[in-house]
Amino acid sequence: MADVAAARPAEGPVRSWVALYRSVIRNSMINSLQYRANTLVDTVLMAAEPVVYLMVWQIVAREQGGEVDGYTPGRFAAYYVTWALVRTFTQSGNPQNWQRAIQDGRMSGLLMRPIHPVHQDLGLWMGFGMVRAAMWIPVGTVLFVAFRPDYDSNPLQVAVFALAVAWRW
Repeated sequence: MADVAAARPAEGPVRSWVALYRSVIRNSMINSLQYRANTLVDTVLMAAEPVVYLMVWQIVAREQGGEVDGYTPGRFAAYYVTWALVRTFTQSGNPQNWQRAIQDGRMSGLLMRPIHPVHQDLGLWMGFGMVRAAMWIPVGTVLFVAFRPDYDSNPLQVAVFALAVAWRW
């Protein structure tokens, strides 16, 4: 028995971290998919506030002769649909709710683990974000079809935007 354990190579620190994050992200995705209706409703509600503002400003623009300070209804749509997208992908939260964990004494148990609790939170957040990203596709499609945003961006701006959202994510 000891020979088998000795023959197995030790796992390096990078492989350990990758395995940890892969496991936590997978479990978070599975949990989010088990409650997919809740996740979908949450995603739709994250888009609801920008859509209300979008509808109001489109009405104001139409009443003002087609634009407000250079913003046409299509430009308002581009702004608010992008805001809904960014809000959905960068919405954060602390799955562990550290303040409550400190108050009720659970944090001391979490700190006794060999991995800091922040890594658990990051993995949970990334897994939830991946499911939310998949659920954004139909929501975003409906917004694009319904409001026809007028984007005026070059490839560099799109790449910087994607990098900024991915960095936050």
